[in-house]
Amino acid sequence: MNTRRRMIPVAAGVAALAVTGCAPAEPVACPLIAYMSTLEIVVDVPAAEDVLICHDDLCAPSREASDAGVTVFPAVVDGDVWTFTGQFPQDMTIEVYDAASELLTSTAVDPDWRRTGGTEECGGPTEASVTVRV
Repeated sequence: MNTRRRMIPVAAGVAALAVTGCAPAEPVACPLIAYMSTLEIVVDVPAAEDVLICHDDLCAPSREASDAGVTVFPAVVDGDVWTFTGQFPQDMTIEVYDAASELLTSTAVDPDWRRTGGTEECGGPTEASVTVRV
């Protein structure tokens, strides 16, 4: 038998070992849930009465129905800290309004999201904090 023909099964075995050595030990099964995230906004703006999270010129939570590409529940307000829970876009603008619905400031933010649960493979809830000033 030719030396080349004897090497084919050996080469195939080595290739199979190399490929299977790269596969994970067990597949990861992630839950099919939408995790909620928490965004804390410190509003250092006198006379602030309303805070909106905007993306692509659409804002939420809004006084009017809109599809902002973001699902946000009304904020819990504690002094100057507005805490929103929902699903947020990565790039967003925070708009702050006074009692007369006049825009006081519009600030682009890029929150530093930190995972607070779940796993690296499957993701999980996150939280971030930003400050908005005039």
